[in-house]
Amino acid sequence: MRLPLRFQPAVYDNLEPSGRATDFVVQEVLPERRKVRRNERKYLWDVGYEVVTLLTDKGRVQVAASPETLDSLVELLASGPGTPS
Repeated sequence: MRLPLRFQPAVYDNLEPSGRATDFVVQEVLPERRKVRRNERKYLWDVGYEVVTLLTDKGRVQVAASPETLDSLVELLASGPGTPS
């Protein structure tokens, strides 16, 4: 798996982009997930969020989202570039 992604930070309630976008290439998705800890929920309003770890060309990236959204992300990454999911 080598899928390029662009991460655009968004903060605030209106989800306006904030900061510079970062491009990286996902090399592997680690299968383990964990719940977002209480002290990590600064901008996360849902207590059911989970974290998945991506190994990328720029290091480890942790993504937090609902379990359903993480399922979709992992499925998209597994399908590879140019392949519709």
